[in-house]
Amino acid sequence: MELKINTDIIKALNPCKDRFDNWLKYYESEDLTVKQFFKLSNITHKDKLWVVFRLISNETKVIFALDCSFSAYAASYAASYSAADYAAADIAADVAAAYAADAADAADAADAADYAADAADAADVAAAYAADAADVAAAYAADAADAADAADAADYAADAADAADVAAAYAADAADVAAAYAADAADAADAADYAATADAADYAATADADAYAAANYAYAAANYAADAADYVAAADAARKQEETNQLKALLYLIEGK
Repeated sequence: MELKINTDIIKALNPCKDRFDNWLKYYESEDLTVKQFFKLSNITHKDKLWVVFRLISNETKVIFALDCSFSAYAASYAASYSAADYAAADIAADVAAAYAADAADAADAADAADYAADAADAADVAAAYAADAADVAAAYAADAADAADAADAADYAADAADAADVAAAYAADAADVAAAYAADAADAADAADYAATADAADYAATADADAYAAANYAYAAANYAADAADYVAAADAARKQEETNQLKALLYLIEGK
């Protein structure tokens, strides 16, 4: 006698309300063979097995369970392999991100060349020193002019001459100091420029190397991600195929064809 599946039979199995309502919504008036029941698109794989298991013998269930156990072992091995590849993709992506961060840090460090501008401040100090010397000489000359108006103009003139000598000596010392500062500033500026240039070149080379490595890792990560997506799709296809195989095997056990 051929096994039939319809509303009365399913209702007698006492299913949960939402699943029975789903059956009534799409197939309330149907009277189906097992083969027809297995082809229904609005009934889940789990629900199909739930109904049929309650209508077949225990012996058939045992044989089907053994068949599924062997299939599950093969599926488990495939899933483990896919999981390992997915983990590798995650690691590759993390490494790529780390290299990109290093490249960004190196680029920021290249800004160290701006510090060379500080050497110019030393030249400004020397110029200010020379200006101070000129101011002192002018002050002495003004004092000499004031002394000329006094009764002891001769003494003041002598003092003015001495003051002029002092001012000249002061100016000469200031010029020497200014020249020394200028020379030191020039040397410091040259040294700073050289050091900054060398550092900038090193940082730039490091940044280029890190950026190149980051690009390579990003490329590898993209490939791994693509592989992971392929494995996910393959796993989904394998799951659907396994469900189809289970229904075919169960149908064969029930109807022998």
